[in-house]
Amino acid sequence: IIAINVATFIGYKQKGVKGAIVSTLGMIVPSMIIIVLVASVLNQFMGNRYVRYAFAGIRICVVALVADIVYDLMKKNVRTLQASIIFMGALVLLVGANLSAIMIVMLAGMVALAIGEFRRRVKK
Repeated sequence: IIAINVATFIGYKQKGVKGAIVSTLGMIVPSMIIIVLVASVLNQFMGNRYVRYAFAGIRICVVALVADIVYDLMKKNVRTLQASIIFMGALVLLVGANLSAIMIVMLAGMVALAIGEFRRRVKK
């Protein structure tokens, strides 16, 4: 994301909107081509049981890595009662409801803003 933002910024500074578009596409298109090629080749091997087993193992590793990241973020950022409530609410919505993560993040932000506004008004 940083590389794309930098490329877009430099392209814009050099050649305006056209430069921003071309430089952004220059960052995105090669990756897209590689992903499409890998996916088309991989799709041919998905019937192979060893490939299925490998992906089952990879899925487990990905879940463990994501859980580790969530735990680290929680330890570093959930330090107040407000943050704990928002975190638990987001976790319940993520696991129990059929909401997208983007919607949950937006809801958590709105709740944090509402709590902050409520606290500000109470202090007056």
